Amino acid sequence: SNDRLSRLDARDLALNSRGSIDFYGQVLLNNLNKVALNAAGLGGYGSAGQSVSINAADTISLSNRSNAIYTGTPSGNGALNLTAREVTLRTTGENGFVVRGFSNTTISATGQIVARPDADTKAKLHVAGDLTLHAPRLTASKGADVSIDTQDASGAMVGKMMLTAPAANPDPANKPAAVTDLGAKLELTATAIDHGTQIVLPSGIVSLHATGTGGVNIASNATIDVAGHDLHFADLTVGSPGGQVALTADQGNVSIGASARIDVSGAPSGSDAGKLLIAAPMGTVQINPAARLAADAHGGGRAGSFALDTQTLTNGFSTLNAALNAAGFTYGRQFRFRGTPGAPGTGDVTIAAGDTVLAHDLRIAADAGRIDVLGKIDASGEQAGQVALFARDDVSLHRGASIDAHATGAGEKGGSVTLASTIGRLDLQAGANINVAGLNETGL
Repeated sequence: SNDRLSRLDARDLALNSRGSIDFYGQVLLNNLNKVALNAAGLGGYGSAGQSVSINAADTISLSNRSNAIYTGTPSGNGALNLTAREVTLRTTGENGFVVRGFSNTTISATGQIVARPDADTKAKLHVAGDLTLHAPRLTASKGADVSIDTQDASGAMVGKMMLTAPAANPDPANKPAAVTDLGAKLELTATAIDHGTQIVLPSGIVSLHATGTGGVNIASNATIDVAGHDLHFADLTVGSPGGQVALTADQGNVSIGASARIDVSGAPSGSDAGKLLIAAPMGTVQINPAARLAADAHGGGRAGSFALDTQTLTNGFSTLNAALNAAGFTYGRQFRFRGTPGAPGTGDVTIAAGDTVLAHDLRIAADAGRIDVLGKIDASGEQAGQVALFARDDVSLHRGASIDAHATGAGEKGGSVTLASTIGRLDLQAGANINVAGLNETGL
C-alpha cells in the first residue's frame, strides 16, 4: 500500500513489473539512495492536488528491459515528481517507458539527466501531459538513440515540454564530469518546447520539435552543444566532426534568445563543422543578434551548413547573414521564405548593398515574393561554388551587385548560377556582375 511504501525503511529500492507500476492517491517515497523502476511505465490514479513524489539522494533509473506494452488506462490528473542527483533513462525497447495519469510530470536532477541504454538498444520516454526536465545538463552515452515526448496512447502530443536549470549548483561536488561520449541522438517532441538549460552531445544529433502553436523557444543563456571533440590515442590526436541541431515548429515560431549558444563546430585539432536546421513553415523565426552561434572548422575541415524554412524572419536577412558569416556557416546555406498569406512583401528577400553572403552552396527561395541583390554573394573557392535564386516575382541584380562562384584551384571547372522566377522577370542591371569562371591546369 501507499502507507507501507511511505514507511519503507530501505536505502535502495527496485520495482520490477511486466506491466505498469501504478500509484493511487498521495504517495511520498523519501530518504532513499537509489531507485530503479523497470516496467512498461508508471500510472497515476490520483486526483488534482495529489502528487506522487520519489526522492533519491543518488540515482533514479527508468527502464523497460522486457519491452513490455503499456496497456493501462489510468484516470488520474495529479502530479509526478522524480528527484535525484542523477536521473537515468536506460534501455526501454521500441515500446518505451510510458507515464500516464498525471497532468504534469517533473524530473529533477541536481547533477544531470542522462540516457544510458545498452548498445544497439533505444531509450524512449513517453509522458502523456506537461513535462519539465529540471537539471544543469541533459546528455547521453556513446551512440545512444534517445527520444522523449509528450504523446498519449494515440501517439498525439498532448503536453508542452520545459527544460529548466537550477539558479545555481548549491553543491559543487555534484557537478558532473565533462561529457566525452560521442555520437548520441536526442529527439524531444511536444506541443511546445521551452529550452533553458544545457544539452551536451558531442558530435551528436539534437532535435527539438514542437507540433503545436507554442513553437520552440531557446532561452537566453541556454546551450545546445554538439561540437566535435579531440580524441587522443598515444601520440595521435584525431578530431571528431560537429553534429547537427534541428529546431522545428510545425505551427508556431522559433526563437533563439540573447546569449543562447548553439555550437556545431568541428574538433579543435581539425574536423568538419556540422549543421543547424531551423523550420517554422507557418510562423516566424527570430534569432537575437547576441545569440552565440558557432560552426568553426579547424585544420582544413569543411565549414558549417545552415538551413531555414519560415514564413518571415523577424530581424531581417542582413542581421542573420552577418551572424552566419561570423559563426562560420559558410559551406552551405538554404533559405525558404514562404511569406505571410495576405501580407504582401513579407516574402521578399533583399541582399543589401553592404551585405556579403559567404556560402559555397547557396539556395534562396521566395515562395510569395521577390529577390533583390544589391550586395555580394561569394561562393568562390578552390572548387567552384553554386548559387540558385528562385522567386515567385522578380529576381533582380542591381547595379554594383555581384555573384561570384568561380574556382581558384588549377584544373577546376567553373561554378553554377541559376536565377528563376515563376511569374516575374529576371532583371540583370548594368553594372551587375556574375563570375562562374574555372581554371585550366596551369591556373589560367
